Amino acid sequence: MQEKLKIALLTPTFNSYSGIDRVVEQQAERYINDGYDVTIFALEAKMKPKRAELVVIGISKNLLIQRLERLFYFLFFWKVRKYGNMLECNHDYERIYSGYWKVISHFYPMNWIAIHAQKKYGTQYIYWDYGIAKPETFSSIIERIYMKLFNIFNNYTIKKANKVISISKYLSKELYQELSIESEVKYPIVNTKRFYKDSTPKARDPLCLYVGRISPHKGIHLLLEAFELVLKEIPTARLIIAGKRTFEKYYDQLAYQAHKIDLIRILFIEDATDEELVKLYRTAHVYTTATQWEGYDLPIKEAELCGTPSVAFDIGPHKEVLKKGILVQNGDIEAFAEAVIKVLRGEEHG
Repeated sequence: MQEKLKIALLTPTFNSYSGIDRVVEQQAERYINDGYDVTIFALEAKMKPKRAELVVIGISKNLLIQRLERLFYFLFFWKVRKYGNMLECNHDYERIYSGYWKVISHFYPMNWIAIHAQKKYGTQYIYWDYGIAKPETFSSIIERIYMKLFNIFNNYTIKKANKVISISKYLSKELYQELSIESEVKYPIVNTKRFYKDSTPKARDPLCLYVGRISPHKGIHLLLEAFELVLKEIPTARLIIAGKRTFEKYYDQLAYQAHKIDLIRILFIEDATDEELVKLYRTAHVYTTATQWEGYDLPIKEAELCGTPSVAFDIGPHKEVLKKGILVQNGDIEAFAEAVIKVLRGEEHG
């Protein structure tokens, strides 16, 4: 009896707060339903896949060291070789007999492992393009240099891929302009068994919600500026910021900014469970994001499926993604606040 063909999904993290990892989770389920064996390889993981195998490679818990390890992962050649060797594919020119049919890398630096398997076994290496945040969206020189290097290394590894899939038309166009690589566009599929509208009542006080990483390019400082204006018109409004802190100095800046505005009306949640996240989407009156760069912006779609409109800046792919809510000219804080107030008052019907 011929063994099942395998598919490897590579992602730096496998955590519920990551939009990329929610795509990986859904992709694993679809491949398993199609009859493949699926293994998820991750540097760190807090989620457990329902039916796929999970291999946790490991990475430093120190955020600074972790960031450097991710950037220069090719220097950890023993790890690249060890896990790349696990992705064996047995085939001839016409047929794959056993092992990994393809390796799908969902973000740098996992591409290095995919490239190793490609070189050694001829395994098909597919890269899912989520884009890389623009260096100029970060505040410090060090962060900008880091993101510039990250982009350079990532671009090098993309060029080795057998196929590239972009998660938005915006990213596909950007990729072609930068690297002359044509990519297929596939929008992320949201788990409609998890994210859907039900009879859960909205919060008692007008509630604004943000979901995502605590990173400078997410523009959370701009969101807080806008929320301060919202409070002047709707003093009972609340803002929940749900996401993992990935830049400690930026988080400290936000905490100080929130303290100056009104700590009673602003709440940070770092480790929301899947159930808590869905409840937040359903009870919020408006999903708010002042992000300065996105490849798709999955939370906007998740909020929409839970019956909650969004207010966002008109950047990147947002015209493709946002169907229920209001887009505002990027950087216009007053217009952003006015849009949020409009939604909270029930004056938005989009």
